[in-house]
Amino acid sequence: MAKKAAAPEKVTRKTIEEEVAERVGATRKVVKLVIETLGFVIEEHLSDQKPLAGKPCQKIPVIPGKISVFRAKRPATKERIGLNPSTGEQITIAAKKARVITKAFVHKALKDA
Repeated sequence: MAKKAAAPEKVTRKTIEEEVAERVGATRKVVKLVIETLGFVIEEHLSDQKPLAGKPCQKIPVIPGKISVFRAKRPATKERIGLNPSTGEQITIAAKKARVITKAFVHKALKDA
């Protein structure tokens, strides 16, 4: 009887910090601080952007060449009638307010990996 393959290690923030620290030759505390600071910088740049209706703002490269983040405005929707897919019964779908959403865009280099 063949043995089962070992389950891959769960990827967590801690494991990523440890791997980056090992590859760069820094301590995990320094890597953790860099990641937190990167998050604050991204938040500042996103909060400065004013999205237009239906058009995304400039993409902010979070990891250049790998992942970019941008904000877009979603218009309000009206209440409408829909069908419950399991029963076929008519249902009312609630209206949604206009909102601004944040999206991440994965570049081709990372998609092909």
